[in-house]
Amino acid sequence: RTPADTALIAQRRVKAAIPDTARHVRKWEMAIAQLDQLADWGHTPPAVVADAGYGDSAQFRLALTARDIPYIVAIKSA
Repeated sequence: RTPADTALIAQRRVKAAIPDTARHVRKWEMAIAQLDQLADWGHTPPAVVADAGYGDSAQFRLALTARDIPYIVAIKSA
């Protein structure tokens, strides 16, 4: 990444009001965080159904298993 790229990114973050502490989070991590928040509220889904965008992530499936949440997820054939 060049200094010009870094400066452009910084400008975009300011314009979008994205704090310096915010970093990229994978979508499966966001989904697990939402499930954890749901659990904090005293609820657990009966099951999770997801496309291959989630199903291909072993970490996502392991996180569901660790939370005793049944799931059905698609995976890519490759």
